[in-house]
Amino acid sequence: MAFSESDSLTKLSLQLHQHLQQQLTNGPPATEYLVAYSTGPDSTALLHALSRLKIKQSIRAIHVNHGLQAEAADWAKLARANCADWNIPLQLEHVSITRDGYGLEAAARDARYNTISQHAGRGTVVLTAHHADDQVETLLLNLLRGSGLRGLSGMPKQRTLGNYVLFRPLLELPGSKLRDYCTQSQLLFSEDNSNQNLNFDRNWLRNELLPLIERRFPGAQENFTISAQLLGQSLLLNQQFIQQQLDKLMTDDQLLDLQQLTDYPVFFQYEIVREFITALAIWPPPPGQRLTEFIRQLNQAQSGKSPVLTWNSHSLRVYQSRLYMVDKNSVTPITNNHWQQAGDWVWPDIGRIQINLPDTSSSLHWPALEVYQRAGGEQIKLDDGHHHRLKKLYQQAGIPPWERDRLPLIYHRKKLIAVADKWLHPAFRTWLEKRAIGWQWQPIK
Repeated sequence: MAFSESDSLTKLSLQLHQHLQQQLTNGPPATEYLVAYSTGPDSTALLHALSRLKIKQSIRAIHVNHGLQAEAADWAKLARANCADWNIPLQLEHVSITRDGYGLEAAARDARYNTISQHAGRGTVVLTAHHADDQVETLLLNLLRGSGLRGLSGMPKQRTLGNYVLFRPLLELPGSKLRDYCTQSQLLFSEDNSNQNLNFDRNWLRNELLPLIERRFPGAQENFTISAQLLGQSLLLNQQFIQQQLDKLMTDDQLLDLQQLTDYPVFFQYEIVREFITALAIWPPPPGQRLTEFIRQLNQAQSGKSPVLTWNSHSLRVYQSRLYMVDKNSVTPITNNHWQQAGDWVWPDIGRIQINLPDTSSSLHWPALEVYQRAGGEQIKLDDGHHHRLKKLYQQAGIPPWERDRLPLIYHRKKLIAVADKWLHPAFRTWLEKRAIGWQWQPIK
C-alpha cells in the first residue's frame, strides 16, 4: 500500500492513514472492502481515509436506512454525495425493524448486519468504524448485565459471519481522533441527535458515567481497553477448546449430537451450543438467560418432549437426539398448484422441482399435474407394491416435522405420484425413465 502523492496530510491525517494501512496489512485477507457507512464522524473518517490509500482491493460502501430518525433521508443524500466525491460505489438500503423481544438498538443492529450480509460474499471484508470508546461502553454494559468472559472481552477485532469477515480496524483509537480528522479534513458528516437521549443505556454511559470515572481515574478508558484486550486473549484460548469439543459432537450432516452433549457438565454444554449457533448464523446468539433455560430443558426433557428456543429469525429445535438450527419463517402457501406444461415448477421462497428434458422434448406430451402441501394422512405407492403413509416415511428418513411442510406433493388424476424427489410412484418413475427426464427437488436453504 502507498499514499497518494497529491494528499496534503496533517499530522493527525498521517497517523490515521498509517494506522489503517497497518491494520489492513495485518488484517484478514480480502478481495474487496465493504464499509458500513452511517455518515457519522466515525465511519466518515474510516471511509475517507480508506479512499486515500492506494490498495489493490476494491472499495464499496453500504448505507442502511433504518427509518428511525427524521433525518434519515438527509443522511442517505450525504452518503451519496460523499461517495460520489470520493469515487466509491455506494449501495443504499432500507430496512424494517422487528424488535422480537429485543431493545430498539439491538433490533436495528441485527437488521443492519443482516442487510450487509446480503451484499458481502467470499473474499469480502466488511469494515466498521467501531473505536476504543465503543469498546469501553460495550465492556461496561456487559459487566452491568452480568456477562462472562465473552462479554467482558468486548467486541472482537474480527469475526467470521457467514461467507464474509467483519473487521474493526479502528478499535484502538479514541473517537475524538476520528472526529478531529473529519474537522481537519473539512469533511461533511451527520450528527445523530438520538445519541444524546439518556434513555438509552449506551448514551448514559457515554455522556454521564464515563466522564465522571475519567475525572476520578484519569486514563481509565485506556485501562478499560487494555483489560478488554487481555480478556479477549483468554477468550480465544477458551474458544479454541470449545471448538475442539464441538467438532467431536458434530454429525456428518452438521447437526449436534445431543446424546454426547449431555455427557458434558452443564456450563460446557452452554458454551458448546453457543459456539454451534455462532458457527451457523450471522445473527447474535440468544440472550444468555434464555439459552441457559434451553440447556436446562434439554437435560430434563421427558421422552417425546423437545424444548424449542426461538429468537430473531432462527430457532433451535430437537429431533431424534440431534440439534437443528432452523429458520422460523413461515412456509409460503402453494398458489401455483397447476403444473400443465413441461418446465420447472417453482415454489417461491421454498424451492423448485427442476426437470431436465431430452433433446426430443418438443414432441413430449406433459401430463396434467397438480402440486399441494401436506395436509396429513397421505399415502403413496412405492416399488414394493404397497401404499405407505407419508408420516412413517418421514420418520424413517429422519426428516424433522418442521421440514415436512416444505416438501411439495405431486398428484396426477388425484393420485399421489411424487413427494418432491424423495419418493416416486413406480408408474411415474417408469414414465420419467422411458423419456429420459431428469427430476430433482432443489430447496432454498
